[in-house]
Amino acid sequence: MKQTERTLDDILGSTGKRSPDIPGSTASILAGLMGLSMAKMAILVSNHPINDPCLRAAVEKIDRLSCDLLQAAEQDRSNFLNYMEVLRDRCAVEGKQADVSAVRKAESGATAQPLDAARLIVEALEHLNEISSLVDHSVASDLHAGAAILNASFTGIIMAVKINLEPDRMADMRQHTAGKRAELAARRDTAFAGLKRAAALQGFQY
Repeated sequence: MKQTERTLDDILGSTGKRSPDIPGSTASILAGLMGLSMAKMAILVSNHPINDPCLRAAVEKIDRLSCDLLQAAEQDRSNFLNYMEVLRDRCAVEGKQADVSAVRKAESGATAQPLDAARLIVEALEHLNEISSLVDHSVASDLHAGAAILNASFTGIIMAVKINLEPDRMADMRQHTAGKRAELAARRDTAFAGLKRAAALQGFQY
């Protein structure tokens, strides 16, 4: 079942339990989608001329990012469930080299996908930073609350990636992704600093 076909109660119940079928990385991505939706609402509620091209472009980009994030959440959950299955198989056949390779492959998939989702979250924060001036003061709190959720989403995703990269067998991927992780963190910091300044002009503080 796709995440969009599940009720909120089902998603929460599938996450907050001892053996979740929605991992922390997927939950963080879904939270980011909520933050992006809040920002979209703030833009649409703001007073703009009919058919304003800036408004249309801003909303279209949010819609694209939302679509990509939803696909990332679906794939991330699928990778997680595959990883769990591989671990169960490993417990049944402990010590086989082929099994160790399967674990590493599953871990790599479970790491690459959330890292790509983190990139989308950063793009979303950069976009909100660029368009924050389009939002009326009366709904600026919604845009900035959405941005704060996106920032937390990024943190949750990166934490999940870090955990996946900790085993010694992931040393190659840890080194291979170090530059990308540092770049994303720097871009996030820059975008979020800009959003903080924009919020301060509206009388809000993160």
